[in-house]
Amino acid sequence: VLATILGQDVTLPGVTTVSGAKKPVFVPAPGSTDPVAHSLAESLFWLDQEFEHTKFFIMHMPSPDLDTQRAQVMQFQNDFNARLSAVRSGGADRANLATFNQPTIELVRRFLDVKRQMEKEQEAGRLKSLAWPTFFEHVALEGERFANRLEKFSQGRVEMDRGEVVNFWSRIMADHADFIAHLLDPEERALVQKAMQTAGTWRGMKGGS
Repeated sequence: VLATILGQDVTLPGVTTVSGAKKPVFVPAPGSTDPVAHSLAESLFWLDQEFEHTKFFIMHMPSPDLDTQRAQVMQFQNDFNARLSAVRSGGADRANLATFNQPTIELVRRFLDVKRQMEKEQEAGRLKSLAWPTFFEHVALEGERFANRLEKFSQGRVEMDRGEVVNFWSRIMADHADFIAHLLDPEERALVQKAMQTAGTWRGMKGGS
């Protein structure tokens, strides 16, 4: 399937594009049970998200007090960009899938460790960034799920648990709505209330099976 990735046409086996959003979303072709296609689609989506996480962290760590932490995150930013380029280049097949996915898994888990450590430091008041502990937890959950799914695909498993999917995404979307509410001007009372109500709606969807 020919997928368009950031303005470039790249042939990736079994991957298709969902259009209509601000940027393309990559998914396996409908009905696909190919772990290679699932791995590529998942990697294209989540490596881009991990790269965005680094951008948020950098913005939330102003100079000069957090120079060390910001430099560490900037290195991860470079690493995610390089890994995303490698995935875009293709080369994965069923024979080498585990080997192809392993560098991504290791990179994501290294960054996951940093996210968890920063969460603890922020909670304790030792890290004085502009990010909430909840934000560190949020992005850690995303990274953990990404790494876990790649490990499953590397084993040839593509099955999904509907309850897990519903619980994960309802939690993630509820967090997004909460973040929006807390970033709005307090004078925007109607928008704040709408965002909080949206968060509640998403949380009400948890427990699907």
